[in-house]
Amino acid sequence: MKSSYIVLIFVVLFILAIKLLTPDRSTQPVLINGIDTSSEKQVVRERLINQLKETGAINKIEISGSLPYVYIGKQFKKLENHEKETMMSTISDYYYTLNKKTTMVIIKDPNTNKRIGKYNQNGFSMKDKRKEQ
Repeated sequence: MKSSYIVLIFVVLFILAIKLLTPDRSTQPVLINGIDTSSEKQVVRERLINQLKETGAINKIEISGSLPYVYIGKQFKKLENHEKETMMSTISDYYYTLNKKTTMVIIKDPNTNKRIGKYNQNGFSMKDKRKEQ
């Protein structure tokens, strides 16, 4: 009889240990396709996008269907490629969280209204190398 109580105590302690050592999933971000879709992260992304508009890195963002069209600003040309990619990644994650059909960000020249680049799961690319510098 005593051995069954000892086994029961060990089982209960084992279950408690697992429970205590397993992270609480309710406090972890919700990841969809590797993207944190939490409302807290969306607020941070929205603030960054607004700062990019205020500083002149982007002029505006328009949505057509599920694709965001980012019209670049004068400050965009001064950024390093990795900064441009990070910026477009943030914009992509923001709009993907709003609409799971969003697969890429189209980059447009505000003066010509022409498509000059894109950002998608394969990364950042520009058509016109002069716009990149």
